[in-house]
Amino acid sequence: GVRVSDKDKMRLVLLYCLRYQKEATKGTLEQITALLPNQRLPGSFTPHAGAPPEEMPPANKMPEILLGVCGAGSRTPQSDLFNRGVTAVVSTAVKGLSKGQDNAYMMHEPLLARLLRQVDKGKLPEESYPFKMCSSQRSVVDAMRALKRGPNEVIVFFVGGGTYAEARVVQKFNEQNKHVRVIMGATSMLTCHTFMESMVAKAAASRKQAMSP
Repeated sequence: GVRVSDKDKMRLVLLYCLRYQKEATKGTLEQITALLPNQRLPGSFTPHAGAPPEEMPPANKMPEILLGVCGAGSRTPQSDLFNRGVTAVVSTAVKGLSKGQDNAYMMHEPLLARLLRQVDKGKLPEESYPFKMCSSQRSVVDAMRALKRGPNEVIVFFVGGGTYAEARVVQKFNEQNKHVRVIMGATSMLTCHTFMESMVAKAAASRKQAMSP
């Protein structure tokens, strides 16, 4: 049979913990986490800035770190991919199938896609996304709202890192909407590796702050 690597096993456990953090029966997450090795997986993640490799936590500690930083209590309803309800999940899957999309990993639509559609129609809610403009721009903004049109150039910048899925959203949006150009920038591009590295670094910084007098 096909051998599943320890890194992929850890990723699967991390996804399970994120998805069933609220619903799992008592002790289930601990039992699953205990199946991971009590050692650092070679080549899985690099240490955070300036830390020696031995400071990297073992694989069976990663779920605790992940849930501590971005568990259910830290996610907003808009960004929570795992707990949006059955209706939302089924609706997304049906839309993906109706478009002939057979890759389950591509059925999830990043929040950025909906935001760009709202910007293009001049319907981005100011209470959630406030902006400041000079008095000379007021008439232009009012006209765009009246025509239900957005600006012809949009710059999206992710502080903390963007993903390749979001870059794909921008590419597809530009291809399908020739009247507007979207430019995406980010402090970094996130992958599974870099995301987990940032989680470990944040957890280490929190521990260090808690231990300081």
